[in-house]
Amino acid sequence: MKNFVPIAILIFIGTISCSNELELNGNWINTYYSNENGQIQNLDLESRILLNIKNNKIRIIEFPTNQDQFVQLDTVLDLQPKTQKLIFKDQIGQIEGQFIFAKDSIIFNNFKSSKSYSVFKKIPKQFKDVSWNPVGKSYRYNSNKSIMNADFVNDTMMIHYDGNNEKISKNEWSIESFENLKFLLFSNNLYSIPIKIDSAINEKVYLSTYDDKIQNYVFVEQAKTKLDKLIGKWQVIKQNDLKKPTPIIDPFWRNYIEHITVSKDSIKITSIGQNSTSKWELSGSGGLIFLYGKKFRTFRIVRLTEQEMELEIGGENWDGQMHSIYQRK
Repeated sequence: MKNFVPIAILIFIGTISCSNELELNGNWINTYYSNENGQIQNLDLESRILLNIKNNKIRIIEFPTNQDQFVQLDTVLDLQPKTQKLIFKDQIGQIEGQFIFAKDSIIFNNFKSSKSYSVFKKIPKQFKDVSWNPVGKSYRYNSNKSIMNADFVNDTMMIHYDGNNEKISKNEWSIESFENLKFLLFSNNLYSIPIKIDSAINEKVYLSTYDDKIQNYVFVEQAKTKLDKLIGKWQVIKQNDLKKPTPIIDPFWRNYIEHITVSKDSIKITSIGQNSTSKWELSGSGGLIFLYGKKFRTFRIVRLTEQEMELEIGGENWDGQMHSIYQRK
């Protein structure tokens, strides 16, 4: 459920109480929501909005999402200098509340639920335009004391995985602009938040997220690995299900692959006599092969020599992986 995200405003009468208009001017983002029980709830992408305040005018905009039932809000409204009351209508009904300025925050309080409120934090001024195009690049960064990787395969797909080439996920990504700010967005995560792009200097990209706390990250570009030894035709010589003590071949399980043919631009696989061809990309770490097209798949490279290739197939699935050894034909 969205927390203070109006879809279509019909009535707006409001102001923000503030002793210094210059402190109020700028860009703001709602960072978290406190419910009636005082529990802090971080907001996902669908519940995030941005404010730009300048000269008694306020621009309100939602981040774009892949939820077709919601129309993205982007409107400019007047702030009235003598009243603190805010009334607007969304698709659910009329909502009344007020904005209150407090130090570095704006607090929106809903009159119908006096104990709940949303908090907006001011975003630092961006003095220079950020120019960053991550397409075809691989980055490594630290997250919660863990090494993580982000490979931007093309202009819509990013592959995320940990330092052990595990915990793999595929994400749709985009870069969106607001005023003079830019945000990196992932539209298909269960919990996705906007990531502000602070700056890009040489091989490093500096980013930040806004929740109940501000978190800073540094993406460090990794040199792309080339494994020419992958090119060629491979035939399976041994396979087993990593979850089962003895090999049990399910003819309907797509992780059972008999033949793999790797060319520069595509990979052809044969599974239970059926052929399929996909585009492929080697991860920035050099330890994963991404197959994409109609379906997304991953092969984890365990060992690679001139004559043998050892793979773990199906790391993107919850139903287990197949450990396979192939010999060059």
